[in-house]
Amino acid sequence: MIALPFNPKNNQLYHLLYCSNYAAGIRATKESFLSLTKNSRMNPDNKTTYNRFLFLHPELSKSLTKKQRPLEWKILWALIRQEDGIRDRLCPDLLKIHQDRLIIQRCLEWLLKHRYIEQISLKSAWYESIPKYQVNWPVLYERLRIAKPPLIKPLSNEEVMNELKEQKKEQSTLFDSF
Repeated sequence: MIALPFNPKNNQLYHLLYCSNYAAGIRATKESFLSLTKNSRMNPDNKTTYNRFLFLHPELSKSLTKKQRPLEWKILWALIRQEDGIRDRLCPDLLKIHQDRLIIQRCLEWLLKHRYIEQISLKSAWYESIPKYQVNWPVLYERLRIAKPPLIKPLSNEEVMNELKEQKKEQSTLFDSF
């Protein structure tokens, strides 16, 4: 789920809630919204951040080749890139990294032990309560120099109207070329 702020008139703020169990759909919707509002995107440097992580935890790479990455890193990076950073061992994006839920849980516990993530309390209506975690942004900044993403600037009515005008111009230009 993502809450997208919308400002239809001055001094009014609403949130458009977009819910999906398909993470790629959430990302695409958010990207589209960010481009409409000219919000900055979070784009941390994977290589630099990984090198900092490896400097702090060299033991994780001892049995890996140069191109391989520790599972703990892959899971942490998935949490960082997702921005909301709330995950559990059943999340499909983590299951793409590794299919074994117990191994994912062990990695999440390692990240918890090293304070990269925090355990949070969220109830689930669908299955037994399993531990859920969120990114610990102050620790990520302190250790890896990754700042918490900025708040999303609300979409204004003017921005929507301007975008519609631009789309109309593009369509008329396209039809004029025929």
